[in-house]
Amino acid sequence: MPVRDTRCLLRSFCKFVFYSGAGNFYYDETYNESIAYRLYTIASYSVYVTMILLENIAAIFGNFPEVEKNSAVMFAAIHNIVLAKMFLLQYHKRSIKKLNFEIVAIMENINNERVMKAQYTRVKYGISFYAVSVYLALGAYGIESLRKVISEGAPFYTVVTYLPQYDDTSTTADIVRSFFYFTWLYMMLPMMSTDCMPIIHLILLAHKFKTLCLYFEGLRTNLDKQIILASLLSNAMFYCGWHLHDARKDTNNDIRKLVLIGCAQAQKPLILKAFGVQDLSYATFVSLRMPTDYKRKTDRGMAGREIYDLAAEEVTLRQKNSP
Repeated sequence: MPVRDTRCLLRSFCKFVFYSGAGNFYYDETYNESIAYRLYTIASYSVYVTMILLENIAAIFGNFPEVEKNSAVMFAAIHNIVLAKMFLLQYHKRSIKKLNFEIVAIMENINNERVMKAQYTRVKYGISFYAVSVYLALGAYGIESLRKVISEGAPFYTVVTYLPQYDDTSTTADIVRSFFYFTWLYMMLPMMSTDCMPIIHLILLAHKFKTLCLYFEGLRTNLDKQIILASLLSNAMFYCGWHLHDARKDTNNDIRKLVLIGCAQAQKPLILKAFGVQDLSYATFVSLRMPTDYKRKTDRGMAGREIYDLAAEEVTLRQKNSP
């Protein structure tokens, strides 16, 4: 199964947001908001507003038993916040779509497979556990209310609204209460979309930083290889057998002259400053950067090709083992 990158992950989440009735938050028109869809969104949000308005009236003016009264006050406060968050999500839709585009586009060409897999797992299980916990709580409310209906003959109450009245036991009242309960269940979809949107953005951003760290770690590892191999150049030039080569009249093709020029340039010391305090020669710098096994084996006088292969093997192994 191919690993889902940031683009696929964000598209899947925006698909969930779209089908929850909150609209298209993907940066292109993958999920088109048709006229029928807009009417569906307006109708669903109108039902949410009506239900929460009746909850507020019940919390202020309702005459209920103590348990239902406390539930009315609690749900009125919570659902007011939920509704405000849902409308804020709609208000900032353009900015969120722009943010989604930037999250997808930035560093898309240097995505790391392991990071993408960890990112997908974290988002998948995080949202799944959150959704399960929400609907388990709502299901528990429904089961408890149903138990009271069967054992105590009380009205079916989960979301406490002003209408129908508490003592109304007609079939119409039961249907309205059941309708508000299922409306409450459905309202959790756009609510979870609103809650999960910033969480997903934070997760994606965190893994962007992790990808960037691994990218620069890879650059550093490649630089280690270049440092090690460059340190072998001077010895390889000097022991290449240049002194046995016949002199040529064409001095431009005389390898002895080329090697002598290289040796002369090598006499110019490269001095590095350690914290701007102490001089650090290039040889010391290379010895600090070289892997321990590499230094131990090269001290035994390995051949140039063996040293090259060992350096490449050491650096490649370090790159694979990097987090």
